[in-house]
Amino acid sequence: MTFEVERSCPADMDLLRHLAFVLATHGKRSAAIENAVRACELSPRDPRAWSDLGCVHAMLGELREAVEAFTRALEIDHDFTVGWHNLGVTLARLGHIRAAFCALRNAQMLDGRRACTCIALGQLLADTGLLDAALASFARAEQLTTA
Repeated sequence: MTFEVERSCPADMDLLRHLAFVLATHGKRSAAIENAVRACELSPRDPRAWSDLGCVHAMLGELREAVEAFTRALEIDHDFTVGWHNLGVTLARLGHIRAAFCALRNAQMLDGRRACTCIALGQLLADTGLLDAALASFARAEQLTTA
C-alpha cells in the first residue's frame, strides 16, 4: 500500500505527526521516523512534535531514542504532562523503575485527572510489589473514569 500523502512531503506539523503514527503502525519505519522528524523541524519549540517522535520510536521498539525525544519535549516545556507520562511509561519498559516512578508522579502532579497516568503508575507499583499503593492508584483511575 502506498500513501499519496507520504510522497507529497506535507508541510503541516499536525498532519506529519499523525502520518508518522500511521506509518509506524504499518511497519514503515523509515517513513514514520522521517515524518516525525520533519514535524519537529517545522515546529522545534512544540513539545507535542517531540513527544510524538518519542511515541513513534517507542512503537518501533526504539526505547532509548524515545527517551531522548521525550526528554527534548520536556526541555521545551517542563510542565508538559503528556511528555512526563510517556517518559515514565518508556522508562518502565526499559526497567528504570525509580526514574519511571518519578516521571509518572510528575505527570500526576501536573494533572491529577489523567486516568491513564494512574493506571500506568498502578502497574508500575504492582510490578515492584507495592500492591496496596497499586490498588489505590487503580481505584483513583476508576474514580476518574466514572466521574
